[in-house]
Amino acid sequence: MELNGIKALYVEDNRMTARVLESRLTKRGAQVRLADSGEAGLKAIEAEHFDLLVVDYQLPGMDGLEVIQNLASRGKLPSTIMLTATGDEGIAVEAIKWGASDYLVKEGNYLDLLPAVIRQVLEQTEVLREKQLAEERLRFSESTKSALLDAMPDAIITLDPLLRIIEYRVPENHLFPRENLVGVPVREVLPMQAGIEKLDGIWALRNSQLPVTVEFWHEGPNGERRYYENRISRFWDAYLLLVIRDVTARVKAEQEKENLIGKLKEALSEIKTLSGLIPICSSCKKIRDDQGYWNSLEVYMHEHTDASFSHSYCPECIKREFPEVYVEGKFK
Repeated sequence: MELNGIKALYVEDNRMTARVLESRLTKRGAQVRLADSGEAGLKAIEAEHFDLLVVDYQLPGMDGLEVIQNLASRGKLPSTIMLTATGDEGIAVEAIKWGASDYLVKEGNYLDLLPAVIRQVLEQTEVLREKQLAEERLRFSESTKSALLDAMPDAIITLDPLLRIIEYRVPENHLFPRENLVGVPVREVLPMQAGIEKLDGIWALRNSQLPVTVEFWHEGPNGERRYYENRISRFWDAYLLLVIRDVTARVKAEQEKENLIGKLKEALSEIKTLSGLIPICSSCKKIRDDQGYWNSLEVYMHEHTDASFSHSYCPECIKREFPEVYVEGKFK
């Protein structure tokens, strides 16, 4: 078994034993650092990162269990193997409770067995690390999903193949009630015009085109009519997802727009306009109508527009028609 790149700390006060294990692990590619006391081991871990800690229980001063407890209480315990003497198995179990990965009794050929125990511990550590990462990613995904749903103004309902509610999320002041409705048939909750008959049709056909959108209105207890859009999608082949959005503001805006357009069309139909060539006499300024009659300008404009006329004299005409009362642009 290769241990390439593994950084291990071996805390052992027996220098010969420590050197033997260091040699064996180094040959397998591990980087090994030795410490001859619990205090020295703690200082080493404070100074650098280790992937593995092998610690003997019998140490001068601080024993191996105290080393484990110290590191575990501060969240700095790496993957750890405790070495104990025969009869100290209870101590080893206590070490495992504090977070040690495994233990090995120092008897017989334990140094030959230690590399295999190290491999097992490192493999378990990698499995646990991957599990933790997967759980963290799942929590992040769930948190993101929850935040996204909270930001949406829609009711989101999941139905099983029998059209029963299995999950739902409803915003405040929505058509869909907020009490616990898991297991309740959706037709008992939503009005028929919300597309319940279409849901039944989807299950009858199974191959119908999805998603489909159904718009409906519902009159609340206060008599206010609100409008909704129900988007129906299928997933897992046998489940439905309903996304129900309140579109009252949009519908009312469209209604107001249609009313305005109708009023403008009505107003335009009442407006009289002139276009094209108008035949007018060069002398008397009468205008010929479509029947060939010559009418005064006032009559023609009155018949073809909504304009009316008031009569007066311009300064040139006053001067020409009434010279006796006009002097230098003023009346006498």
